[in-house]
Amino acid sequence: MFFHRSTSLGNDEEGWKKSSATCPAWIQTLFHRIGLLYGILSAITLGLQFCFARILQDKFPSDQIMFFRSIFMYVLLPQISWQLASEHDSMDLLLYILYGIFNVAGLYISYLALNFTNVGNVNAIAINLTIPTAILGNFFLGEEVGVVKFVMLFINLVGVTLIANPSVLFSKGSVTVNDFYGGCLAFVALISMTLSRITARKSALRVKMDASLMTLMSGAVGVPFCLSILMFSSWAMPSALWDWFNIASYVLLSLFANQFAMRGVEYESACNISALTSLSVPLAYIVGLFYLKDDFKVISIVGATLVVGSTFLSLLGT
Repeated sequence: MFFHRSTSLGNDEEGWKKSSATCPAWIQTLFHRIGLLYGILSAITLGLQFCFARILQDKFPSDQIMFFRSIFMYVLLPQISWQLASEHDSMDLLLYILYGIFNVAGLYISYLALNFTNVGNVNAIAINLTIPTAILGNFFLGEEVGVVKFVMLFINLVGVTLIANPSVLFSKGSVTVNDFYGGCLAFVALISMTLSRITARKSALRVKMDASLMTLMSGAVGVPFCLSILMFSSWAMPSALWDWFNIASYVLLSLFANQFAMRGVEYESACNISALTSLSVPLAYIVGLFYLKDDFKVISIVGATLVVGSTFLSLLGT
């Protein structure tokens, strides 16, 4: 099946190379760097996930949205390679658990930050993963980042910030105490989500990672965490078929986005995958313009151009 994980990473790569031998040169290059394809697919699904999350937030509390996401991760149980799982040692299991904790914590804290400041301020910090991933990837994984690539990643950071259009930077009003608290929480969310990528890549470098099991761990941590909160809060029940469609779309896109990202870090550095998944931000903005009737802003278009250009330039020579 599509998400099936063989027990040999090398066999996967060799199979893809053989199957693409008769294809045009540019397709052969893509198949030889299959991790880049997974990164692009993760960006597309993540960008669409952002849009459906926005729709759901108008009717459902963030804790309940996270619960929907987490419980659906259990559909991956049949896809897990239990033969591979039996070969895991204590360090492998620790990495899986840490990934689940960092992933859920990052998402929840970013939602929590929205209680203090607006979405633009939160997104300008919480989804700017490229620079932190480059720094922590170098420190924990030994991933090398040259001067040119670091400059491209910085331009990427600027582009994401321009799209987010944070009021702290672009509004004439003063920064409030709540904005400060929200910014601090968004920064904690950023570090947590960055560590989830670093943890997944560390597991992949041990040549034992099961992408489906890694994704499932996000649900395994998320379900009891969300339930412990929802026990003391009210539930909003879907009242129309459209609500169910939006929930189904959100959880499916969340599953695919997470799974593609995990497959991506099996083959590419955490820094490269984070750079590619940043493409989700301009995609979500463009979809928002046409589908959610967001306001057209020249500064956001400039930001989208910077993100796309710097992302692909950062990958040259890697």
